[in-house]
Amino acid sequence: MDKFRFLLILFFISMSFKLTSQEEEKKIVTEKLTVTKSFTPELNKVNKIRSKVTDKDIIKTDKMTVKYSLLDVPVISTFKPNKASPLKLKRNFSEESNHNSQFNFGLGNRDQLVFDLTSHVNLNRNERLGFDLINNNYGSIKNTLTPSDQNLFVFGIQHSYSSQKVEVLNNLELNQMNSYYYGIYNDVSTLSDPILLSNVETFQKRTSFTTSSNWKWYNGFVKEALFKYRSSKDSFDSAENFISLNAVLSFPIFGSNFLISPQVSSIDTSFSEGYFDRLPMESFYSKAQTAFQLSNIINNFKYKIGGTINYMFNQSNELTPELFFSPKIFLSYGQIGERFLPYLTLDGGLDFNRYFSLSLYNPYLAPTLNLIPTQTIFSGEVGFKSFFDSGVEFRFATHFKQQDNAPFFVRYPYDPSVINQGYRLANSFGLEYDNLFTYGILTEFSYDFNDDNLIRFSFAQFNYETENIDHPWNLPDFEGNLSLGIKIQKKIRFNLSGRYIGVRPSAYRNVFPNLLPENSPISLDLVPGIFQLKTEVNYRYNKDWQIYIRNNINNSSSNSIWAYYPLNQNLFLAGLRYSFALSL
Repeated sequence: MDKFRFLLILFFISMSFKLTSQEEEKKIVTEKLTVTKSFTPELNKVNKIRSKVTDKDIIKTDKMTVKYSLLDVPVISTFKPNKASPLKLKRNFSEESNHNSQFNFGLGNRDQLVFDLTSHVNLNRNERLGFDLINNNYGSIKNTLTPSDQNLFVFGIQHSYSSQKVEVLNNLELNQMNSYYYGIYNDVSTLSDPILLSNVETFQKRTSFTTSSNWKWYNGFVKEALFKYRSSKDSFDSAENFISLNAVLSFPIFGSNFLISPQVSSIDTSFSEGYFDRLPMESFYSKAQTAFQLSNIINNFKYKIGGTINYMFNQSNELTPELFFSPKIFLSYGQIGERFLPYLTLDGGLDFNRYFSLSLYNPYLAPTLNLIPTQTIFSGEVGFKSFFDSGVEFRFATHFKQQDNAPFFVRYPYDPSVINQGYRLANSFGLEYDNLFTYGILTEFSYDFNDDNLIRFSFAQFNYETENIDHPWNLPDFEGNLSLGIKIQKKIRFNLSGRYIGVRPSAYRNVFPNLLPENSPISLDLVPGIFQLKTEVNYRYNKDWQIYIRNNINNSSSNSIWAYYPLNQNLFLAGLRYSFALSL
């Protein structure tokens, strides 16, 4: 409790400093104000009008999360129509104002391929229809015992409708991710036997179908309703079905807003066999959830105070309590744009651990997982944010999180009874659960030169405390991110993004040909930090054609994010984009 008292005292001291500084009496002097350039509204600015003020307008409070994704998984683009009535503005068309479609094609070393076709066409004044077709090959890795290609195929269709009263977005998406379990110990003679490798299947194809419908109303107390369904399967006869339905209701109370968000969700996951006993595995969970908040973000003192109630009415594993409550709080003092804006956030909840979602972080998960929901008792930040007239924003905070049944990615042992499952060669990962407390510091810095030039930098430091396991498997002690975009000339643009992931403890499994998997010992293996750098130089030939060159660099002593899964050190790719207008 001393940790939490310290954090609360820190927050209230910062607020007291803010209040005291505003009470100082100072003589107001006359200053000269020179307007150098007026603002002329453009049509693309109109689409940025928000229907209401949110806490995103006040302070950015996105939680720092560790992401291990090795692939740049494209997100299906969605059209967000402007809910405002048609504005009588003079249209300042850009060179691309008549383009609603784009074709992107690129080739690179190590068999890289980029194919992306997207289009969003206006059916009438209120409706829009779009589709996306993506087929990317991320290349192969040198000197692996088995194939190591990774590729992604996505096909999506979106339909949107907007009026002065309602906005509707419907989406259908087919997603297929292909990868190989190529992270085999190359210094173990048993695993490098060509006869063994020729008889196992290391190819993994994960396919999912997703449909969703999102409704937003501008009048009345019902503000939003969302339905989502996802069905997925893989090459080893695994299957998962997830369904969710939630709504958002808002009521004015004494100058504040009372927000209620009920939700019902269910998940059912089945695997053809377990890793150790080879018996079929199935997990199913269903819950009802209600989040509520009383908020007022208009005055200097802004608050959102409430909580979330979760009720599990169907679960295959009884480790999760039936009734669970978590806080949902946001406190801040000041106005957006001020030099010192202290804030506190506190959140929590009950989350399903889904096979498909976890595979996006770690593509090398074995299709034999014991899935248990994770309880986030609390997750919060205490810090401040500063805004400067030059376009500089700065944020500094401490973060903390307490979780029960937090999942850790732990390497499975070698299975001497392997038949043809290529994930049984001590090269795949399972899940191990433990109670976890995480804390540390984080900071963000951004500088927007103008609409075409920006630089953003962030880093987060992590400390972990576990109850039962010896090490926080595959969790880094530090993570940093950098993004830079500069328009060099009218037709040339340079983009850079970098990421550094710190040292991670990994479980090394010793291989013994005649030892049962459950008796295989574990040794600690520290995975070195890795720095990833991606650059792109884009040249616009004219309003329709663009040419670009990309370079991806992975730099560390092991060149891997997951132990014994090496990455290519240097990847080069050249491509072109063609923008055009399509009508129906």
